[in-house]
Amino acid sequence: MKLTKILIPIDFSQAAATAISYALMLARKLNVEMIIAHAYTAPIPSNGFVGVGTMTYSVPDNFPSYEEYYRNKIKEFLENYPEFQTENYKLIMGVGAIENFICQTAKDENVDMILMGTEGIDSSIEEFFMGTLSEKVSRNAPCPVLVIPETIESYNIKNIGLALDKDNFFEISFKPDFFAKLLKTLDASISLIHFSENDEKEINEKEVNEYYSKILNTEIVAFHCFNDADPQEKISKFYWQNSIDVLTLIYRDHGFFEKLLNKGFRKELVFHSNLPLLILK
Repeated sequence: MKLTKILIPIDFSQAAATAISYALMLARKLNVEMIIAHAYTAPIPSNGFVGVGTMTYSVPDNFPSYEEYYRNKIKEFLENYPEFQTENYKLIMGVGAIENFICQTAKDENVDMILMGTEGIDSSIEEFFMGTLSEKVSRNAPCPVLVIPETIESYNIKNIGLALDKDNFFEISFKPDFFAKLLKTLDASISLIHFSENDEKEINEKEVNEYYSKILNTEIVAFHCFNDADPQEKISKFYWQNSIDVLTLIYRDHGFFEKLLNKGFRKELVFHSNLPLLILK
């Protein structure tokens, strides 16, 4: 499998600027085409309705069309990144709800991954699970989604953590070829991470390591297991000592995001600040 395209939705925010910077770094390493996507609203009658999830701006009279206005805004936005003069990218614009536009564009363009920023007061990944656009896209996207916190501290991708729960140790509900190719191209190491629950059977770490080493065609660096009694300090120390750059989760259709908020999965693992979050599908 060869990775060829990544989709980057933008809305002119600081979160989008961070996502663009991260995407430029990643595109160079993966040698893929970038597709910049932006959804906007068409002119609305005075008695019309603006749908949820659309971008609205006041369009000056000197622009003949909304499309030209937004295209000009995107050009100005991308001028902050001289790399776009040489990088391979395509711009796609559309009218309508952002979530639908992003997911449909990803499907139409057959992209390998969506990369998007998330923002908030604290710009924490926890807000990702609270009904944000990023969360909605991750539920409905036809491909993996990489969510970049606005306040990310490092652009390195050398150590990737794959979080597992007891329900998906040997359940492949994602396309392993994509993840395997990503690991190989980035020359990144992978560690398996698990939070055990009180009623859980003893884990055969060797069996789990061998299973994922085989399907991902790479060596598993380590298997880290936590339980409910472990303090937050231990989790933070784990990230620091192991230099985890990206946390990866395997999406499942039923109750995936809801489960992450339950005590059993220990949400501190997922919501550690400033880590990019990759949702595999």
